Amino acid sequence: RINVMKKALLISGGNRVSKKLLDKYLDRFIIVADGGMKMLRDYDILPNLIIGDMDSIDDNALNFIEKNNIKREIYPSHKNLTDTEICLERLVDLAYEDIVITGALGSRFDHEIANTFLLIDLYKINIIAKIVDDNNEIFYLEKGTYYFKKDDKKYISLISLSNQTVFTSEGLEYEVKNFTICRNKPGLGVSNEIKDEIGKIIIEKGKVLLVKSKD
Repeated sequence: RINVMKKALLISGGNRVSKKLLDKYLDRFIIVADGGMKMLRDYDILPNLIIGDMDSIDDNALNFIEKNNIKREIYPSHKNLTDTEICLERLVDLAYEDIVITGALGSRFDHEIANTFLLIDLYKINIIAKIVDDNNEIFYLEKGTYYFKKDDKKYISLISLSNQTVFTSEGLEYEVKNFTICRNKPGLGVSNEIKDEIGKIIIEKGKVLLVKSKD
């Protein structure tokens, strides 16, 4: 028997992304956090499940939900978790192992930070996860070897979350060996570039946010 990894796409209520980006992930189970439904309605995309308190959904999106009989799980507006956190808890309960999160970035910096740090908990329980929009891909990584394809997001940065992170890079514009970056000097790991078809990063010590970006 072949075990197929269960993959999901979570759409939160932050900045909308292009349909071209969403099209890459439409073969996944699609779960929406409340206000993200407005974007899907505009793109005429049907999710598998919508979760939240429904306080950010306009009448057009609500009509779209009802017309297409989209499954809903409604939570009270006064709660201890954000809608995005509730969606992630639901995906964990459903045993999804690979989660792409969109709509997690936007004008609310507090939400951006909170959403980014959700990647840490997912990593701790061995779930592959990243936050994406049309300009960025964000990962949380610890010790290990990681490979990244050269694509339209050719810039790559490592932001140390530890007092000391040690890493080696290959296939990048600036290749380093056993290089140390620190949390209080973040610029040392910022804005490298994938040069070869595949870039390789070996994290030997520490915890990082890795960001791939267009510009």
